[in-house]
Amino acid sequence: MAEAVDCQKPQVELLDLDRYAGTWYTYERSCSDCMNLTKCSRASWSKPDQNGNSTVIISEFSEISFSLSEVTSKAYIEDNKIINKIYVPAVGTVQLEFWILATDYDTYSIVYSCKVDRDKPVIEGVIYTRTRQIDLNMTAIAQNVYNFQKIEMPAMIKVEQENCF
Repeated sequence: MAEAVDCQKPQVELLDLDRYAGTWYTYERSCSDCMNLTKCSRASWSKPDQNGNSTVIISEFSEISFSLSEVTSKAYIEDNKIINKIYVPAVGTVQLEFWILATDYDTYSIVYSCKVDRDKPVIEGVIYTRTRQIDLNMTAIAQNVYNFQKIEMPAMIKVEQENCF
């Protein structure tokens, strides 16, 4: 029987949620939506409340239903990672855990998450930017960040950010 493999726990700087507040546009994401049937994806973070909780509004446009979907979640920092609790109707509360591998707070944010599924680590990643369009090679920047952490960067696809709401 094969031995279970754990996810890597990256060494990251403590995130300043006050500086992280604001809108982040999804530039690229790993291939959980390989058909890329959504566009205009963004996450808007509030400044944290007195308990350290930020409200995050995640929205994107569906190319199937031609409608905007939006979910609101609560995020906080625990053990230097982000815990994001999202209420999904008919499912209940879903908890996501991820690390901000790198951010300059003004331009980009490189996100990593990992969970073990059938004794194998499943790595997901997202590249966020503060603007819908950016002149930097964000894929190369993200690859350098993943290399520094000695984590294999997952395959990512570009998220359409033109003709958005």
